[in-house]
Amino acid sequence: MKMIVDFNDEIIGMEAKVLQSKTDKALLITESFILWYILVEGFSCESFTESDINNMLMRNVRIYQSFYSNDADFSFIIGWMLSIAFWYFDPLLKEEDGIRLLNAAYKSNSKNSLFKWAIRKDLRLQDTEIENLKIDIDLRYDHLYNYGAFLKEYFLDIIKA
Repeated sequence: MKMIVDFNDEIIGMEAKVLQSKTDKALLITESFILWYILVEGFSCESFTESDINNMLMRNVRIYQSFYSNDADFSFIIGWMLSIAFWYFDPLLKEEDGIRLLNAAYKSNSKNSLFKWAIRKDLRLQDTEIENLKIDIDLRYDHLYNYGAFLKEYFLDIIKA
């Protein structure tokens, strides 16, 4: 997976935009994912401590809870991150919220192959159905979940693994 060259500069740029538009959904989804990814992968940023990064992520989760709790795209990414590393969201969200949010995203937009793939085990999909979802996601990712190149690369890599 290609990395963002400098996570520190990326966060500085995103934070400047967040200060101007505190509820920009696309920006918040992208920033939340990158902040979470930095924490999960253990990257360091010269201008931010791990606590700073976690605090920014928690701020974004509070914004999600206040403004976007019924939004399928935002629920999907929060649910996905929770299902991988729930401890970064304590005390705002718990481990069991991950699958609940993924299911809510799927129910809200059941035609989204990425959302369906994310809960494939709960849906007890057959191998052929899963393979068809992977093909569809690979071909139509930008129509399914278009929140920047970094997220796209992450999910396409995950799906192929």
